[in-house]
Amino acid sequence: MPSHAKTAKVTVVMLLAMVAMFAPSVLWSVAGLEAAAGISVVGAMSGALAMTYNGLRPALLVSVAVGVASAIAVAVSAAWLPAAALFACLGLLIGWAGAKGWASAFGFVAISAGFSLGEHPLVSGEPVVEAVLLGLVMGSSALFAAGVVLVVLRRPMGSPIPALNPARARAYGLFLGLALGVGAGVVAGMGLAHAGAWLILTIV
Repeated sequence: MPSHAKTAKVTVVMLLAMVAMFAPSVLWSVAGLEAAAGISVVGAMSGALAMTYNGLRPALLVSVAVGVASAIAVAVSAAWLPAAALFACLGLLIGWAGAKGWASAFGFVAISAGFSLGEHPLVSGEPVVEAVLLGLVMGSSALFAAGVVLVVLRRPMGSPIPALNPARARAYGLFLGLALGVGAGVVAGMGLAHAGAWLILTIV
């Protein structure tokens, strides 16, 4: 394929991926969950980028992980110790993914959970319902965006971050787990809200 044709294809794919990221936000607004529409963009971005660079299996795993991690993050958002434990585990998860070349995709699991922890919208008056609803919003948004990219792209473009050897992946996961655990504990303990979400994003 000529270079200009390849460039045009990549441009079109990326534009469609952006549409896939924002489409769930519109759909949630129409469904009456305007409060969750904004944060759903982060979940959709997770699925779209995982599918673009890593393929179907990682995208499915990321979508499920985004939903579960976001739900738990909402549930522990007022408790620093469970929040720290959750994000320490997410750091280890990213390290595991790094050994497969999926670190960038799984990094968005922690980012999605970080926004859910720091500034989750009030979509319900019940804490359990709030956690479940936001988990479903984030996970399904990721899955939707991944599906759109799959239809358009058909095959992944290749991971921007090469796979790490097992020793480096473990070290990376431990370091990131420690940093994310401390960061999430501070966010939950001090109620940092929007600033806390960006703190988690910066650490990742």
